[in-house]
Amino acid sequence: MEAQRTLSSPARMARYERLHRYLLCSGLAEARDVLDLAGGDASGSVLLARRARSVVSYDSDRAAVAAARHACYHRNVRFIAGGYAQLPLADACVDVITSFGVIERVNEPDALLSELRRVLRPDGVVIVSVQRYDAYDAPAYVDAPVREMPFDRFTALLQRHFPQVALYGQGLAAASFVVALDEPAAGPIDPYLVQYDPARRATLGTTWATTFVAMCSVGADAPPLPGSVFLDLGDDLLAAIQEDAIHALAETAWSRRALHDETNAVEALVAERDRLRERVTALHREVVEARSQRDLASAQRAVERADAEAARTMAALASRARTSRRSS
Repeated sequence: MEAQRTLSSPARMARYERLHRYLLCSGLAEARDVLDLAGGDASGSVLLARRARSVVSYDSDRAAVAAARHACYHRNVRFIAGGYAQLPLADACVDVITSFGVIERVNEPDALLSELRRVLRPDGVVIVSVQRYDAYDAPAYVDAPVREMPFDRFTALLQRHFPQVALYGQGLAAASFVVALDEPAAGPIDPYLVQYDPARRATLGTTWATTFVAMCSVGADAPPLPGSVFLDLGDDLLAAIQEDAIHALAETAWSRRALHDETNAVEALVAERDRLRERVTALHREVVEARSQRDLASAQRAVERADAEAARTMAALASRARTSRRSS
C-alpha cells in the first residue's frame, strides 16, 4: 500500500488495469507453460506462477530482471533478459503468452509478433494489450516512448500474424460495494451490473476503453475471455483520484492567489513607473523653463552691455565734436 500511495492516480489506474489483466489470464495459465513479456518487477509473473506449470518472466531491462530475480524468487519462475526482436527461446515452447503494453513501445512490432508466434505451441494463446495513446498522462511501467496505436492499426497488426483474433476493451468506472465489516474476506461478492441500453452502447464504440486487449491463437478458436470486474479493497482508487483532484484544486487556488498577488505587485510597479514618468516630465519642463529664463537674463545683460557701450560711444563722439568746435 505504501508503494501504491507514492504513485500518481494515472499511474495507479494503469497498475489497476494491469493487475486485472494478469488475474484474468491466470485461469488460462492453469498447468501450462507461460511467457510473461515485459515482466518488469515480476509481480504479474508471480500471480501467473500460482497456477501455471512454469513461467518465464522476460524483460529487455537487465537491471529490472536482476532486481526481480533477487526479490521475487518462485520455484517455477525463470527470469530472462533480452531484446524483443529475437527471443532467446526454443520454437513452440510455451502455451500462453502475456504481452501487456509492449508492442506500442518497440521499434519493430511485426518482428515481435513473429517471434511470439514462433515460440507459441499450436494450441496456445497470446493475450496482447495496447494502451490507448491518450488514455493517461504518462506511461506507468515502461520508460520507452509510446507510439500511437489506433484500434484499427492494432487489429490489422495482429491479424497479419494470427488467424484467430478476439478483441476486448478494458476501462475503469466508479462502483459501489457492500462488504461485512467484521470479516471483509468472508464469502463472495455478488455482481450487480447495469448495462447501457443498446443504442447508447452502440454510440460509445471503443471510446470508453482505455486499453485494448486481444486474445490471439493459431489453431482452433480459443474459448472467449469472460467479462469480469476487478476490485481491490486494499487500494481505494477512487479515493486516490479524489485526493489528486483536491490537491489539484488546492494548487489551483494557491496559484490563483499567487497570481492575484503578483498582479497587484505588477500594477503597483506600473503605477510607480507612471508616477516617475510624470515626475521626469515635470522636471524636464522645469529644466526647459529654467534654461529659457537663464537665456532671457543673459540676453538682458547683453542688451545692457550694448546700451552701455552705445552710451560710451555717443559720449566719445560728443567729446570729439566739442573738441573740434573749439579748435576751429
